[in-house]
Amino acid sequence: MLTIRIERPEDHNRVRAINDLAFGRTQEGAFVRTLLENPGDGWHLSFVAEDDSGVVGHLLLSHVTVGEGAEAHDAVLFGPHSVLPGCQRQGIGAALIRRAMDYAEEQGERIFLAVGAADYYTRFGFEPASRYGIHPPEASPDGTFLVRFADRAGCAAVRGAANYPPMLRREQ
Repeated sequence: MLTIRIERPEDHNRVRAINDLAFGRTQEGAFVRTLLENPGDGWHLSFVAEDDSGVVGHLLLSHVTVGEGAEAHDAVLFGPHSVLPGCQRQGIGAALIRRAMDYAEEQGERIFLAVGAADYYTRFGFEPASRYGIHPPEASPDGTFLVRFADRAGCAAVRGAANYPPMLRREQ
C-alpha cells in the first residue's frame, strides 16, 4: 500500500538517495537537503511516498512569487520531484503531485509552478506559463516552465517573472 506523507527527519538520507538515483547525479539530492536544512527566506515542504519497502518517492514544494511589488502573487513551485528508478511508471509520482496539490489548495494556495516535461505535467492541469505572460527567473528550455491555476478566473491578472528566494536560485 502506498502512503503519501510529509517528510520526517529520519527520511532525509533516503530522500537524498532517491533524488541522486532518479536524476543520475548528486546535484538534486544535495540541493534538496540544503534547502530543507537551511530554508533561508522562504518555506519548503517535502512530501514522500512510502510503500512496504520504505520511502520510494519525493516531491519538494517551495514558496515563490510571480510579479513585482504590489502586483506580486504568492505561488508554489513543485520540484525536484523524484521516484526510485525501479518504482517509476507505477503512479507514485502522480500520487505525490496530487497529494501535494490537494494540501497546497487546502492551505489557500492558488498558483502552482513546475519546471519539467510538459507532456507529464499537463495531466495535472499544468500549461506552458508563457501562455499567461509568466516566465522563469532563470533561463529554461522553452515549454518546460509550467503553471496551473486552482481558480483561473481569480488569477487572470497574474503576469511577470517568477521570483525565487535566494536559496532556490542555483546553477542548472
